[in-house]
Amino acid sequence: MFNLSLLRQFSRLAICPATKIPISRRNITTTAAVQFKITDQLWAEPMKKKKKIDPAIVKAREERRRKKLEKQIRRLEKNARQLKPIDEMEVPLELLDNFSKRKRPQPKLSAEVIEARALLQKDWA
Repeated sequence: MFNLSLLRQFSRLAICPATKIPISRRNITTTAAVQFKITDQLWAEPMKKKKKIDPAIVKAREERRRKKLEKQIRRLEKNARQLKPIDEMEVPLELLDNFSKRKRPQPKLSAEVIEARALLQKDWA
């Protein structure tokens, strides 16, 4: 293979470290200077071989996972049946305290009005 130090010496591209590259001070730009660099090799070891697991253990794990999911679904269904109280539907305590003051008396209806309403009800139905 190539010797990295030899490659760094003879390369025409800016392969040397950024401190050795002459950069013009009058150059006005908003982007960084493009520099090519060579990194050293990263030595990695081969991947570990997967261990073979007993199929019974795999099946037991899947069974446990399935039971856990079923239990969560049952819990969600159980809670879905319970109605949650709505704050807007609750009457404020002030209004409950003043209920007797706010209650209107039923108007006295004359016989003619009752008769007229009954006739309207019959016509409507």
